[in-house]
Amino acid sequence: MTESLQLVAVVVVAAVVAIAVAAISHRRKRLRRAQAEAEGAFAAAIRGFRARPTAALTGLADTAENLDSDRLESLIGETHLYEIVNDHLPALSSDEAGRKALEDFFGRLGPRLVEHDAEATLAIVQELVASRPDDDDALQCGLSILRAMPPMPLRLSEGVYQSSLELLENHPRSESLKALVLDVGRWHLDRVHDAGGSSYYDERAIQNDILARTA
Repeated sequence: MTESLQLVAVVVVAAVVAIAVAAISHRRKRLRRAQAEAEGAFAAAIRGFRARPTAALTGLADTAENLDSDRLESLIGETHLYEIVNDHLPALSSDEAGRKALEDFFGRLGPRLVEHDAEATLAIVQELVASRPDDDDALQCGLSILRAMPPMPLRLSEGVYQSSLELLENHPRSESLKALVLDVGRWHLDRVHDAGGSSYYDERAIQNDILARTA
């Protein structure tokens, strides 16, 4: 009787193991299929930029979230994603739907894009602002994207701040740019102080920078 029970136990264990292996295999196949479908949708979104950049950007955000980090990193390079988004900034920043798509895209994928290439990611935001220095909506879009960015080296946030000052120097009468520089300065200094906020002296320093560029 004991031998029979042992045999039954062995059979049961073998069956459980076989079921577990089959489940793992099925899950792996399902994941591979989902990855392949996400890659196909990513490629389709890239191709769609020429005709419908706003819809394409939204499609990229939707599909990229379903890709594993390594594959997304490869696709960013293979498809020249940064260059494509940068090339279509004029169209994307020209209306509310496009600006919302930009904010959503960077809000959802910003951490992964910064991890891949922080400088290229920030360059897109800087180009967005520089291309429309008198457009309040575009400037606020750029600021919203910056605020959603994950931590990064201080030299990069400092570079964004200096870039905004240079832009103001080229458009010294723009009140919108003055407000943007003030906010970008606060954003940078907030990182300097590890999210501790800017002090009275920081505010004075930013204001002095603004005056020096607009005098």
